[in-house]
Amino acid sequence: MAPPSTATLQHRRQIPPARALGPAARLAYREGSCLPARFPEMSCRRCTDACPTGALVATSTGPELASGCVDCGRCAVVCPTEALYVPGFDIRPTTGGMIAIDCWRVPAADSPSGAVRVPCLGGLSTAALAELTAEADGRPVALLDRGFCARCPAGASEHPDAHPAAPVIDEVRRPA
Repeated sequence: MAPPSTATLQHRRQIPPARALGPAARLAYREGSCLPARFPEMSCRRCTDACPTGALVATSTGPELASGCVDCGRCAVVCPTEALYVPGFDIRPTTGGMIAIDCWRVPAADSPSGAVRVPCLGGLSTAALAELTAEADGRPVALLDRGFCARCPAGASEHPDAHPAAPVIDEVRRPA
């Protein structure tokens, strides 16, 4: 299935090009940004710890990709230096009303018209959701899960309503 086209949020910093970590995966890597690759004495393992399938392996030169990557982006969202990148999370709503965010693995026919489709709800960063909420002009932002997350190969361990960004979104929505 080809990923849907997306637009970049207006104020989001552009991520420099990266090389693919595997021939079939969309996960890209910028070696110069990876802490263990730049500083061998560092032992950052955030990306490998976040990988729900165990496809990402920590080495002294940075992460390596084994088989089983599902392109969920959970590794990229926890990387403190943006050394990892999965395309498809740079989003901007295209319709009025509620901003519905859905996963690519959900059949397109089951997504609301105009829904923003991303590789995985678990791969959305707190910053991206806060920025989207701030730019939504009061429209509600909804992370959709109709039971697909529990059955997903990315192994979603929590419902998107409990996303770490929830307190930030609530703060952005609070009237001044």
